[in-house]
Amino acid sequence: MDYVVYVPVEGQLAGEVDFWRRVWGLRERALAPHCTLFYGSFSERDEWEMRESLASIVQHSFPARLDGLALFDNDAVVSRVRPDSDLTVLHYKVAERLKVFAKKEVPPKDEALVPAYAEFGWGYAGENWSPHVTVGYGFLRGSESPLEGRSFRVGEIVLARRNGSWQDVARYFLRD
Repeated sequence: MDYVVYVPVEGQLAGEVDFWRRVWGLRERALAPHCTLFYGSFSERDEWEMRESLASIVQHSFPARLDGLALFDNDAVVSRVRPDSDLTVLHYKVAERLKVFAKKEVPPKDEALVPAYAEFGWGYAGENWSPHVTVGYGFLRGSESPLEGRSFRVGEIVLARRNGSWQDVARYFLRD
């Protein structure tokens, strides 16, 4: 089963992301605006242990800032998130805790992603991780972003599973 750990983007910035998705004529995302920390295929029977492992993460909350627009995975229009040290540390804490549960069944076709996949169970983990907030799906002319420079608070992480549609299964709050 597919799982994702993400940082929700909430409040006014979430509304702005949705506003620009509609203005630019992009298709909707499966999840509300967020920054993915980790994604993978895991056995549902490991979910409880995954939850406990994520609950052990200790980190203070911090701000994150959006950068320019980019295209990710061929058709995802994203606003890059500046990969500051706090966000990168949080990504590695999540990746280290979940890699022991990852089902490594089908390696990625892109050879550049294979080492991260072998280590973490997700080709975009580790050095390949590129934090972003997905605005929507489709194609966009130009690269100027009214979202650039906007910030959001990284105050919690969410574990969600896909069982047809995405469902949040656990929330973990960072310390203030």
